[in-house]
Amino acid sequence: MIVGREEKNKSAIGLDFILPDMPWFACGLSRAEQNNVDFGFGKLPCLTVEDLILSKLFLFANDKTRFNDLDDLQSIFLAEQPLDLAYLSGQMRRLCLDIPVPIHEMAPSVLKLVSKKIKKGN
Repeated sequence: MIVGREEKNKSAIGLDFILPDMPWFACGLSRAEQNNVDFGFGKLPCLTVEDLILSKLFLFANDKTRFNDLDDLQSIFLAEQPLDLAYLSGQMRRLCLDIPVPIHEMAPSVLKLVSKKIKKGN
């Protein structure tokens, strides 16, 4: 992954380029090809919200200073939009991703249970 941020202002909006060597990428890309979102000028394939969650969990697990990822996850969970919890749970198990402590209480109940099992090594 390539991340661009202004050196003197770590809170500035940055740009992430997601490269295919991340373990969640292949499945997320395949699902994105079927998830066309209309931006007003035409439809573009986009990551699903579930794959965005997985990417944020993966990125934060690998760099605990990525607080913007926690903010993004918090926003997603508080929006309470429908999620494919079976897919998310399965991918969290497969990738050994848990819900970070600061946002644990905001996560859907089933993801909290999966997270606890992952932390225990089950």
